[in-house]
Amino acid sequence: MPPLATTILDRLKCIHCGGRMAGVTAAQATCPLCGAVYPIRNGVVEARGELGGRNRIAADFYNGPQFEKFRFWELAFLWYAGGPRRARLEILRHLPAIEGGCLLEVGIGSGDNVGLVSESMQVVGLDIAPRRLQQCRARYPDREMVLFLAEGERVPLEDDSVDAALCVGGFNFFSDPAAAIREMIRVVRPAGRIVVADELPDLYRYGWGHRLRIPALDRRLMRHWFGEAFASMILENDLDITRLATELFRDAEVYRIWRGYGYCLVGDSPQGSG
Repeated sequence: MPPLATTILDRLKCIHCGGRMAGVTAAQATCPLCGAVYPIRNGVVEARGELGGRNRIAADFYNGPQFEKFRFWELAFLWYAGGPRRARLEILRHLPAIEGGCLLEVGIGSGDNVGLVSESMQVVGLDIAPRRLQQCRARYPDREMVLFLAEGERVPLEDDSVDAALCVGGFNFFSDPAAAIREMIRVVRPAGRIVVADELPDLYRYGWGHRLRIPALDRRLMRHWFGEAFASMILENDLDITRLATELFRDAEVYRIWRGYGYCLVGDSPQGSG
């Protein structure tokens, strides 16, 4: 097991009782307080628990066939924003260049950002969709990574475990976005950087249906491409990222990115834990 894996697995936290996980082997980690067991399969630590709300809908979507349709539109959007590499670097430029530092990426998916992060940064990835994590592992077989099947609202790491946290895409659909940011603040060391980016929560209002004053057209197209449940999450999204930034950070900036159709929250961890 590589050094990073040993270090991070020594800092595992039980998502059920908050105790430190012990008895970590190549196959599992066990909580000595409540007896919870996290299997470790194909290099992925499974600490997700039962999903509910929007996280359940999102996991089913990103793990299923509808995601491939979404992927086409996602890539088209990134090309419109200047190309996938340029669009992602517009966000990643806010991360500090910490030699030998540890980066937590919440919602790592299939690892689109991993190849753009300095090799000096050790990557810990978290996602709720097992298929995407396996794609990430297969895509970077030689990269020093630890991957978790877990929710952003319940990160299975102890306080002050990483140097920075990143979340690009999918944040709009978290069951509890505020709780996810609080978890990033908790696990990032004091003054560590937290970067969260996604498309505008009301991006659908810029669709052709709305431009033609036929909003029902956009709703119908989204349900066709993304399925009823995921489309409903898009249409009912009321996330206010500026309010979250104000409430959760002492000093944070929210930038408009992707030609004005996306946002990027940049803030530093105001405290080491809690």
